[in-house]
Amino acid sequence: PIRKVGGRGIKDYYVFGTNYPTDGNSYENDYGEWRIEIEPSIEKKDDIFLNVLYPTKASSNAMPNSIPLQGDNITGVQVKNSVVIFSKTETELEKGEFSITGSGLYKAYIADLIPNKPYDVYIDDNLSGTFFVNEHNLLIFDLQLDGEHLVKFNPSLFPPGVPGRPIHIDKPR
Repeated sequence: PIRKVGGRGIKDYYVFGTNYPTDGNSYENDYGEWRIEIEPSIEKKDDIFLNVLYPTKASSNAMPNSIPLQGDNITGVQVKNSVVIFSKTETELEKGEFSITGSGLYKAYIADLIPNKPYDVYIDDNLSGTFFVNEHNLLIFDLQLDGEHLVKFNPSLFPPGVPGRPIHIDKPR
């Protein structure tokens, strides 16, 4: 079930059956007054939710298609020309793969990787490049798509700069 919870002075900071009123400062009054709670229909040991928030103008009521992406150890979504991947667990990802269909240039964001490490990215078993994970555990790279593809990522077996290997030195700051 999905529930809207909140209301100024009623359940604006409601947690486990208790409402915790703020001291009245404008920051706290503006944030936390309402929230959405999501629970699975059937509880399991591990439930994974991926919520897509897409900000638009108030005059727009159109939401772009969100296409779920799954792998053995990952979950993610494709929205417009962006792809976002996360670990299904609380641990950092060592490697992963996912199938994607599209055409044109996409920006890929893979979270939960080992920071400051180079990762090889393969598209249909062809090395696309070696990219660095930034300090926020995020790997960012471009995907040029023209149909259905299998994208794989894993720590690079070769140090960056080995002759003949495509390397992207634009290490995120």
